[in-house]
Amino acid sequence: LAVTDVTQSSSNTTGSITTSGGIGVSKAAYVGGNLNVFGDTDIDGTTNLDAVDIDGAVQIDGTLSIGVDDTG
Repeated sequence: LAVTDVTQSSSNTTGSITTSGGIGVSKAAYVGGNLNVFGDTDIDGTTNLDAVDIDGAVQIDGTLSIGVDDTG
């Protein structure tokens, strides 16, 4: 299922959408509630977050930089 253009809906969708081949979104996607992701998630580029609540383990595979060098 590829979504290339949409019209904003004036009503909520009940039920669920299930696809066996995945979903591609070429424009913005808006989620009006919680977004639950099960499995691995890859995000290319930079993600700016104002607040993060992590309830499980964290794995960092690259360099972690905090603050400025030699300032304590």
